[in-house]
Amino acid sequence: MKPRRIEPVEQPILVSPEIDLRGIRPRIQPALPGLGGSNPRGDSIGFTNAYMTFNGKPWCAVSGEIHHARYPHREWRDALRKMKAGGIEIVSTYVFWIHHEEVEGVFDWSGDRDLRLFVQLCAEVGVFAIVRIGPFCHGEVRNGGFPDWLYGRPFPLRSNDERYLALVARLYGEIGRQLEGQYFKDGGPVIGVQLENEFMHAAAPWETTPKLCLEWISGGTGGTAHIRALKKLAREAGIVVPLYTTTGWGGAPVLEGEVLPLYGGYSICPWNVTESTPIHSPTREYVFRDFHGKDQRYDVFDPPYDPAAYPFACCEIGGGMQSWYRYRAVAPAESVEAMAVVKLAGGCSLLGYYMFHGGSNPTGARGFLNEHVVPRISYDFQAPLGEFGQVRDSYRRLRRLHLFCRDFADQLLPASTALPQGAAAIEARDTDTLRFAARAAAGRGFLFFNNYQYHVQTRAHPEVAVELLLPSEQMRIPSSGGFTLKAGVSAIMPFNLDAGGVRLEYATSQPIARLEATLGVHFFFFAHEGIPPEYRFDRKEIESVESGEMDQAEEGGSLILRPPAGIQTAFSISARSGARVVFHTLTEKQSRGFSRLNLWGRERVVITEADAYESDGALKLSRRGSASTPIEVFVFPRPDARLAADGTRLRTAEEGYFSRCSIPMQARHVEPQVTRFGQGNAEVRVPAGAFDGVKELILSIEYDGDIGNAFIDGRLIADDFSNGQPWEIGLRRFRPRIEESGLYIHVTPRREGTLVVHESAMAAQQELKGKQVAEIRGITAIAEQEVTVVSERAPGR
Repeated sequence: MKPRRIEPVEQPILVSPEIDLRGIRPRIQPALPGLGGSNPRGDSIGFTNAYMTFNGKPWCAVSGEIHHARYPHREWRDALRKMKAGGIEIVSTYVFWIHHEEVEGVFDWSGDRDLRLFVQLCAEVGVFAIVRIGPFCHGEVRNGGFPDWLYGRPFPLRSNDERYLALVARLYGEIGRQLEGQYFKDGGPVIGVQLENEFMHAAAPWETTPKLCLEWISGGTGGTAHIRALKKLAREAGIVVPLYTTTGWGGAPVLEGEVLPLYGGYSICPWNVTESTPIHSPTREYVFRDFHGKDQRYDVFDPPYDPAAYPFACCEIGGGMQSWYRYRAVAPAESVEAMAVVKLAGGCSLLGYYMFHGGSNPTGARGFLNEHVVPRISYDFQAPLGEFGQVRDSYRRLRRLHLFCRDFADQLLPASTALPQGAAAIEARDTDTLRFAARAAAGRGFLFFNNYQYHVQTRAHPEVAVELLLPSEQMRIPSSGGFTLKAGVSAIMPFNLDAGGVRLEYATSQPIARLEATLGVHFFFFAHEGIPPEYRFDRKEIESVESGEMDQAEEGGSLILRPPAGIQTAFSISARSGARVVFHTLTEKQSRGFSRLNLWGRERVVITEADAYESDGALKLSRRGSASTPIEVFVFPRPDARLAADGTRLRTAEEGYFSRCSIPMQARHVEPQVTRFGQGNAEVRVPAGAFDGVKELILSIEYDGDIGNAFIDGRLIADDFSNGQPWEIGLRRFRPRIEESGLYIHVTPRREGTLVVHESAMAAQQELKGKQVAEIRGITAIAEQEVTVVSERAPGR
C-alpha cells in the first residue's frame, strides 16, 4: 500500500467544532448475494451493505494474522488462546506455496506446516479461521511464496494461462484436502479464504536471480476474469466458504457481488523509503475519513464500485512492521490503537490486523525461505504478540477496543460516519487542528478523537468541547467547560447510548464492555488521562442513584455524575422502568489489564497487570521478571467457590463489586553464563535447572551494530536488524540443544563513513569506509512464570 507523499502544512485548517448529524439516515440493506452460509448448528453468516451479520445480528468481527508455518506447532494452542483473550474472533493465516511444495511435486503438511491441525486447534480454542490460499501471497517470503521451480516457466504466472492454472488447481486441491470437514458448512471454523494477494498491484523479487540484477514476478494479468477463475478452482477443490475475499487497494480488480474486497493501512511504509527519499513522510492513516459514503475515495481507497454498497472491512491494519534492512523503524503501541480507532470511525466493520502474532521463518531444504530485504529468520513484526509469544502494550490497548467492538456492535455498525466541516482538508503534518469524527444513527452513536500521528509529534489540545447537532436536540460534550486531549491519545465517547434500559446522554469516558449479572447490567468504561470522567443522564428516567463520594449536578432535565476513576468507584442507577444499571470507571492503567474470559462456569471480568487468558475454564496468569511481589487479581462477578493457584488456596477480599486476591510468586532469577570473544561476539550458556518452573526464558541482548545473529552448533536460529531496541530470543523451543551446546551470538558491524563502489571485471563491490561498530553491551535472561487459577467447591456443597 503506497500512499502519496505528504507535503508540509504551513497553516492549520479551520475545522468547525461541531458535527451536523441531523441528516444522517443510514440505509441498511442486504448485499453480496454470492456470499454467506450456515452451519449444521443453525448459525448463519450474512452481509449487508454496511457490515457482516452473525445469526442475523450486526457482527463487528476482529481478525488477527498468525502464520502457522512461522510458529512452532507445539505452541499453537497457547498462541491461539492469547489471541482469543485479546479479542480476536477470526484467525487469519497464509498458506505459503514454497513452504509446502519447496520441491516440485512433493508436498509437506507435517509439523509446523500442518494446516489441518492448526484449523482444528482454532475450533478447539473457539475462534474462526480465514485461510489466505494464494497462490501468490508475498508476506516477505521468498519469491512472494512462489516455489523456486516456478522461475523460468514458458508461461506467465498470475495469469489465465491454462498451464499456470493447472498448477494452481493442484495446489488448491492439496489445500482442499487439508481443510476437508473443517469448513463452516461442516460445523468447522473455516469461514473464509483470500484469493491471491495485491493482484495487479504489487509483486515480489525472484530470489533465484543475482541480487545485483533482481528480476520481479509479474503483478498479474487478467483482471476480474482471473479472480473468477481462482474462485472456481477453489470451489472445485472443495473450498466452499461463506466468505471469499481479495485485497482491494492499489487498483486491484474486484469481482463484484462475489468477493468482499478488504483494505488496511500501515503507519510504517519501508517500501516508500529509498536512497532518493530517505525520510519517511507521515501517512494519512491517522486522519479521519468516511470510507462508506457514496463516492468517498481517499489515497489508496479508490474502489471501482459504489463504496456505499459494500461493507468497509480490513485485513491489513498494521499491527507493527517488520524491520527492513534499509528502514528499521520502531512501532509505538499508540500507533496501532490510533489507526484502529480511525478505521472504526470511518465505517470499518471488520478490523483485521497484519500481523497480530509474530513468528520465525522456517529454513527450507534448499536454503532460507524469506525475502532478502528482511531478516532470514525473524518475522516478529513488532506485533501485539511477539515472535516468542511476548505480550506487548499494543495487545493490551487493542484488547479493550476489541471488547468494545463485540459488545456495542448493535449500536456502532448501523451508524454512518460524519465529519466536521473542513475535516477533509486536514493533512497528516497538521498538529494544530483537532481531529474528530462521529458515527451516528437515529440521534445516537459515538464520538471519536485522535491526537496521534506517526512521524509527527502532536501536541495537547486544551479546552476541547464538541457540539453535536442531533435531529431533536443540540448536545455539547462536555456540557460545560472542556477537557484536555493529550498528545498520543485516541478516544471514543458515546452519546444517547442505550445502556441497559437507561439512556446515557453522553460520557467522556470510553466504553469497554457490558456484562449481565444477577443484580443488573454492568457497563465498564475507562478514563483517559486529561479527560475527567463525566456521565449525563435523562433525569426523568431515573428513580434513584447509589454512589460513593462523587460530584453530582442537575442541569436542565439532566443528571450529571462525575466519579473518580478506579475499581472501587462504581455507581448504580435504578430506572423507573425497573432496570438496574451499574457503571464502572477504570483508570487508563487498569483498562490495559482488563480481560473478559469464560472462567469457572460463566463469563467474568478480570483486571490484573499480569497477562491473562483462559485455558479449559481455568485462568492462566503469566508475568515476566524476577520480582517476588504477588500478582494482584480482581474478578467480577465474584467466584461462588474458593480459588486455588497451583494447589494453594487463595484468600479473597471484597473490593467494590469485585473479589480481590493476591497470588504469591517466588523470585526467579536466571544468570546466563556469558563468554566474550571481542566486543561483538559471545557464547551464552544457561545454568542447570534454568528452565525449571518457568514458562519461557527470554534472552535479552543489548547491542549496537548492523545485524545480530544467534547460532546453535553453527545453525542460525534467530536474527535481528538492529534498531536500538533490545533483541529478544525465547529459549525454551531450543531446549535441549541450548543446554547441550549453548548459544553463539555474532554481531556484524555497522560502518560509519562513506559508501565507496569498486567496479571490476568480476563484480561490483560496495565498501563502507570508516569506524566499525559491533558491540554487545549486555546479555540478561528474563524468566516468565505462569500460574493456573481454578475454582474448587466450597466445603459442605
